[in-house]
Amino acid sequence: MRRINMRITKIKLIITILICLVLNVFYTINVFAQGDDI
Repeated sequence: MRRINMRITKIKLIITILICLVLNVFYTINVFAQGDDI
């Protein structure tokens, strides 16, 4: 049971990091887009 929980925890961590990276990329693109519009 503990090994399975460890795997699930690792997967959750990886997914969370990926989501954070994607959000950062979208935020950066939006900032650059707004800068171009002005």
